[in-house]
Amino acid sequence: MISLAGSIFTKFLFRNRTTSVISAFIIAALALFTWHQIDKRSAVRQAVIEYVADTEIKVLQDQIKEANRRAAIASEAQARLEERLQVAEGEARRIAREIEQYEAENEINPDSVVDSGLLLRLRGN
Repeated sequence: MISLAGSIFTKFLFRNRTTSVISAFIIAALALFTWHQIDKRSAVRQAVIEYVADTEIKVLQDQIKEANRRAAIASEAQARLEERLQVAEGEARRIAREIEQYEAENEINPDSVVDSGLLLRLRGN
């Protein structure tokens, strides 16, 4: 059945030289149109892939820049905290020396009992 339709189609298209040229031109045009459609789809697909890849690269570069910015901020904050820690440790050592000096200059009751003289002074009498 298909071969019969093919032979009739072939006899009609290639009946003489004029119809053969026209038929060949139409077949070539259809082949070029089909190739154009397929090529256009693949070109669009390739363009989309490249666009997505470029966008992903830009996003990753922005993420790297943001990570570097945050690392710089964290480093600066760490330096400030270390400076404050040194100041606090210096203050703690100063206060410890003051306490030691106070203990050395004042007599402390070993029983931790307030004597009457200190009690009167604390009361303000």
